[in-house]
Amino acid sequence: MFVDVLANTAAPMPMITDESQFETTVGNAMKDLIAKAATGKTVSAADVKKSLDDAQQKMQSGG
Repeated sequence: MFVDVLANTAAPMPMITDESQFETTVGNAMKDLIAKAATGKTVSAADVKKSLDDAQQKMQSGG
C-alpha cells in the first residue's frame, strides 16, 4: 500500500518554505567563503559562523 501511495500520489515538498531564497542566500555566503580561500586567505570557523548567521538574518528579514 505505501509503495503505491509513494509511486502514484506523493509529491516532493521543499523542507524550507522559501527554498529558492535559502539556496541563493546560503549559496552566496558559500561563494564568498570559497573565494576567500581561493585567494589564499584563511577561512576560520568564525568566518563560517558569521556568514551563516548573516544568511539566517537575511532569511528572517525576508530579503
